Amino acid sequence: MPPVGLGRLNCQVDASGGSPVCGTLPGMPPAKRHPEVPWLTLEPTVQALLDQGEATCGLTARTRGQHLIVSRLDEIGPDPRFRVTPLGDGRYGLSLYERNRWQPLPYEGGLHELVAVMNTDLAAWAAEWPSPPLP
Repeated sequence: MPPVGLGRLNCQVDASGGSPVCGTLPGMPPAKRHPEVPWLTLEPTVQALLDQGEATCGLTARTRGQHLIVSRLDEIGPDPRFRVTPLGDGRYGLSLYERNRWQPLPYEGGLHELVAVMNTDLAAWAAEWPSPPLP
């Protein structure tokens, strides 16, 4: 007798003609996507807006999942500052990276509006951190 769990898998073919289903776990639905968000054009658009701002100049925008992560590069690597999340209908939410967590902020709007907030209300978070004094 084979050890438990090493018996023959019982596979069935999906009734719709899809791929075979093996094992006892149910099939998983496809991941949700936001087709209205043109991810390939958002990153360069946000990058251009960041480059024009006084506090945001030097920040970089990178796509991660369904978000745009806005970071400042330092000697250690990327230092995430903000996350832009699509809300639908051309509106986005803004989160701040603080204490190794994303904290949602009470800002939402278009990309121009959120980058303007980064340059005004949140300029201290967007700006380059001062270097520590040398010993």
